[in-house]
Amino acid sequence: MVEVCGFNDWLIRMLRDYRCHKVILIQPEERKRCKTDRRDVAALSELQLGV
Repeated sequence: MVEVCGFNDWLIRMLRDYRCHKVILIQPEERKRCKTDRRDVAALSELQLGV
């Protein structure tokens, strides 16, 4: 799981080099007042993705 910001050129190159054909983007439904990466990852890991 990666949070991508404006400096994602390295990630795009790496995905292309590893022949990644599918990327799943997740957008939070609501913003939390107290945001941390640990909380974000915990919440995202609980999502049920129909992939």
